[in-house]
Amino acid sequence: MKALELDNRTTELVVCVNNDGYEIDLERLGIYEVVPDNSLEPDDIRVVDETGEDYIYPASLFVSAQDIERGRFVA
Repeated sequence: MKALELDNRTTELVVCVNNDGYEIDLERLGIYEVVPDNSLEPDDIRVVDETGEDYIYPASLFVSAQDIERGRFVA
């Protein structure tokens, strides 16, 4: 996933490819910061959404920004 160096920390970025059911909180093709959370189920991801707060969403709604950048994602 895309990583940026911010204040000596690495930030992982994902792109929302499906916001069905979350239209208010997630923008399709929006880029979101991943918040590391080791307590999540394998199919979940915590991201900072459009509200500015971090919430848990199904990981299937997102793809790695790095995969898109490298041309690995096909819609």
